[in-house]
Amino acid sequence: SGSKTFEKLYGGSGTDRGYGVDQLSSGQYIIAGETDSNNGDVSGNKGGVDYYVLRIKTNGAINFTRTIGGTDNDQAYGVEALAKNAYAVIGETESNNGDVPDNSGGDDYFVVSVKGDGSFKFAKTYGGETSDIGRSIHKTSDGGFILCGETESSNGDVSNNKGSDDYWVVKIAANGTMKWQKTLGGADKDLGTSAAPTSDGG
Repeated sequence: SGSKTFEKLYGGSGTDRGYGVDQLSSGQYIIAGETDSNNGDVSGNKGGVDYYVLRIKTNGAINFTRTIGGTDNDQAYGVEALAKNAYAVIGETESNNGDVPDNSGGDDYFVVSVKGDGSFKFAKTYGGETSDIGRSIHKTSDGGFILCGETESSNGDVSNNKGSDDYWVVKIAANGTMKWQKTLGGADKDLGTSAAPTSDGG
């Protein structure tokens, strides 16, 4: 049947940005980003900027869209496709209401694992009192996830900050429970953007 090529625009009258995309086993695509729109392809804005998630068919037609977040700004940067049309999204949140639990202060990593039926398996925040920005999420062989981004914090979930921003790598279980965390860097800015599992289990 040959390859299908398309170019599409998605969003509303505000600012809509896509940052992460992955392919589901069905061949459809899951896209994550941010929106402050509440019209066009976007509905259910929770306030400020929200996570904006779309599932699109192989021809680019929209299967569904949804917003995730609270009344402050919530921006998604990474998405990982899981089995049976489930997916997990990571980004940053300033919110402490709506879909967002227990913000530690400033921006926190905000991870949402969504089942194939659209319900949340879990929604969790990770971080300290200042800025913690989650950039990537990848599934690991034990069913959990490896998270990567950057942190300015040195309290809460974050320990041993080397100064300014550090890479912040976090391992979580399948239910979102934190297994371990590690900061990497020096005295100046160190910005982590991605981490992925390796074949030897690292």
